Amino acid sequence: MSRVLCVIGALLLCLALALADFKSPTVNIYSQVPVEYGVKNTLICHTSGFHPPRINITLKKNGAPLMDCAESDLSFGQDWTYHKTKHAAFTPEKGDNWECEVKHDDAKPQTYRLEIF
Repeated sequence: MSRVLCVIGALLLCLALALADFKSPTVNIYSQVPVEYGVKNTLICHTSGFHPPRINITLKKNGAPLMDCAESDLSFGQDWTYHKTKHAAFTPEKGDNWECEVKHDDAKPQTYRLEIF
């Protein structure tokens, strides 16, 4: 009986340590150069400072996923948190909405919008 309790206690400790390391990503969405309507640019979504490493980044135009995207390899820093970037060519037009949807681990997806002034 005491061995079972010891194993359960060890599992609970591991779970607590795993949850303690959870960090939500910092997300930045921006263009490579200042936006000009009708001029080709690059849409970039950079995520950083997150743990665990499970993350899905989706770039969107007017709510629809962009298909022709590239992304960096998953990397980590000295603090063992991760970062990843996704980008795509885009040509902004007035009235378009450009977004980055980020789903980290099992959390609800969060959407970030490129602000064009």
